[in-house]
Amino acid sequence: MHTCLLIAADNIEAQLQPFSVHVEVEPHEVPLSDSDIRSMAEHYGILPTDLHILASKMRDWEGEDGIVKNGQLARISRRNPKGRVDYYCVGGKWDGFLQLRQPRKLRRLYDQREKLMTALRREYAKSKSE
Repeated sequence: MHTCLLIAADNIEAQLQPFSVHVEVEPHEVPLSDSDIRSMAEHYGILPTDLHILASKMRDWEGEDGIVKNGQLARISRRNPKGRVDYYCVGGKWDGFLQLRQPRKLRRLYDQREKLMTALRREYAKSKSE
């Protein structure tokens, strides 16, 4: 899946680093959903209620160790839970998607400023001549 992401900074790498899938974090428990447990049990031909046996298969299933804690099957993960970015490319598929517009001159504001300055100069000149 591609995502168009706007980063308003010069250091793109540093801005994306917290969201990298390549960053390992401290080990944390990730509970498996009931549907994940059913899929795993079906794949291995095990009852979905045999959580300890499923936990022993977790390394093969997810590449991480499995545990059963408080009757819940989980995996011990070092994957970044905020990880969304596996690579990036400036422009890439979305190159030209966001077009820069030429800045408009603030003509009206400039004209008003000039009129005000001209009036002030006249008043100043008039007060000097009196």
